[in-house]
Amino acid sequence: MLVLVVIGWLSNRADLLAALLKRVLPSLVGKVLIPSLLFYNMLTANLQLVLNPWLLVAYFLPALVLVLLLCAASTSTDRAERVLCSLYSNTLYVGVPVIVYVQGEQAIPYVLSIILVNTLVVFSTYTVLEHLQNRQFNVIGLLSGVLISCRNPIVISLLLGLLLNLLLSPGQLLSVSAKQNWGCAVFILALFTLGLSMQGIGSTKWLKLPAALWVKLLLFPLAVWVTSDYLLGLQSHITSVLVLLAASPLGVNAYFLLVSQGKDTSAVGSLIIQSSVLSIASISVWVLLLNLLNGPG
Repeated sequence: MLVLVVIGWLSNRADLLAALLKRVLPSLVGKVLIPSLLFYNMLTANLQLVLNPWLLVAYFLPALVLVLLLCAASTSTDRAERVLCSLYSNTLYVGVPVIVYVQGEQAIPYVLSIILVNTLVVFSTYTVLEHLQNRQFNVIGLLSGVLISCRNPIVISLLLGLLLNLLLSPGQLLSVSAKQNWGCAVFILALFTLGLSMQGIGSTKWLKLPAALWVKLLLFPLAVWVTSDYLLGLQSHITSVLVLLAASPLGVNAYFLLVSQGKDTSAVGSLIIQSSVLSIASISVWVLLLNLLNGPG
């Protein structure tokens, strides 16, 4: 993981890649490769695993509790942004590739339902809090936030795959080895692209780590682990998938969301870089801890 991210970052720093590739590769990975991989997995998945409601409860119940705590501890001016930065996981470049690498393709069904609603729930929560701050909350504003979330390529690909799965029940279309090779290629390109995109996103302040960073990398995955393992008693491999998703760094789309609203992005840009770099260590610790507690695999 670290090697791939660093190679991408150094390539950008040393200007080894053509400007065209710098523009094309992030879009290729984010809008084509990963969405197509998720579409295929949703299309051929066992929907009894994907549509298990306990997966959503185990992941988003802790998120709801943290939203309430963050709202209570934040001022009205930074409440929405703090919630966004504390809970929005980078499932695109980190969550899926890491889980495929650690647990293999068989873990993908448990990832799909979380990814499907992750952007939708977190962006909609951000929209609600933002409108409440401006005393402009209304149903139209909420629906606008939901529609913006639904335009995400990840959400579109998963919804389309789910619809076709319900209608066609196609089963497995590719060989296991072909799908593994596809997942491995996406994993390599995703982490390389993450490193490639790090340069120029905000000013990074390493001497002062914000509270949202600790919530994102430590408190949120800890809450998901307690909920999954102790409250709901989910199987250990499912718990591991949910914890690794929660422990993923802040998603890059949070930066672009604030940019689209004309807001100051220096803090969130810095947090994206900090969480991406530090998550290499924190996710490794979570993997070791989960293996010790639950056993390998």
